[in-house]
Amino acid sequence: MNLYQVLGVSPQASAAELKAAYRKLARELHPDQNQGDQAKEERFKRVAYAYSVLADPEKRARYERIKSTAAIPLAGARNFVAKAAADVLERAAAEASKYAATQLGKGGALGKKAATGADILLEVGKEWGQERLARFVKGIP
Repeated sequence: MNLYQVLGVSPQASAAELKAAYRKLARELHPDQNQGDQAKEERFKRVAYAYSVLADPEKRARYERIKSTAAIPLAGARNFVAKAAADVLERAAAEASKYAATQLGKGGALGKKAATGADILLEVGKEWGQERLARFVKGIP
C-alpha cells in the first residue's frame, strides 16, 4: 500500500498538504457520515493510518527507507529458482545414474541392461504424471 496514494498526495508533499488532504478525506469518509458503508469505513482507516505515518517525521523517514528497500526488483528471482531446481534435478539424475551403474549394472534380473538415472527419473515422472519434468531432466525437449 502506497501511503501517498492513499492520501492522494505526492511524495514531496509538505506537512500542510498532508494535513489538508487528510482532513478532506476524513470528512468525506468518516463512519458517522457513511453509516453501514463498510468500504468507506475501511478506506477511512487506511487514510487515518497513512496520515499517522506521514505526519510524523520519524515514521515518514522510516517508511521511506522501507519503501526504497522493498523496491529492489525481483524479476530475476523466478529464473534463480528455476536454475536452482534444475541443478537439484541434475544432481539427482547423476546420483541415480551412479547408483544404477554400481547396483543395477551387475547383470540384473535376466541380464537386462542397467537403467540410467535419467531413465529411472523418466519412469518415476510417468508414474507421477510428470513426464515433462522427467524429460526436462533427461534433456529431451
